[in-house]
Amino acid sequence: NSLDGICWPLKVIHSRDKFYLKENRKEQPKEYFKFILQQSKQYIETLQTSSPKILDVGCATGEFLYYFKSVYPEIQSTGLDIMPELLENAKRENPNSDFICGDISKKDTLPKSKFDIVYMLGVHSIFDDYEPVFDNFIDLIKNDGGRGYIFNFFNPEDLDVLVKVRESGDTGSWQAVYCNIISKT
Repeated sequence: NSLDGICWPLKVIHSRDKFYLKENRKEQPKEYFKFILQQSKQYIETLQTSSPKILDVGCATGEFLYYFKSVYPEIQSTGLDIMPELLENAKRENPNSDFICGDISKKDTLPKSKFDIVYMLGVHSIFDDYEPVFDNFIDLIKNDGGRGYIFNFFNPEDLDVLVKVRESGDTGSWQAVYCNIISKT
């Protein structure tokens, strides 16, 4: 099928993630990192294990983990991302964290272990099919009292909004821009 010259389904690629390699916010963390850590602080401090395990889904260059470990250095931290270039940078900047190359939308690429806390910050909006993303996210959380924190846009209306971009005049692939807005209903 086509609509106004667009063939469906669209082929979407995620090549714009490399912009994270140019950022360096380790010493000045993003405000939403501070917000999320504040929201989870009470739970973190009630964990009974001697070394709780956290996972950052879509960790990019590990900036959130860097900030997290500056506040809670004893926590076992793991980052998950799909781009090896980002993970190489994350490993250099976070030698006391583990990193896994995987895709949250594909269960077979994810760690088999469960985590006390799983964070997914600014990630789900890149996926057109968000259900496997949320299912896999939940599967990574420990069943006995684990928690998950998602930070991103949700639409208060009963509408899912998908946004793609490509350079004007380009006939190549459309690219995700972290702007899909999923309905919270």
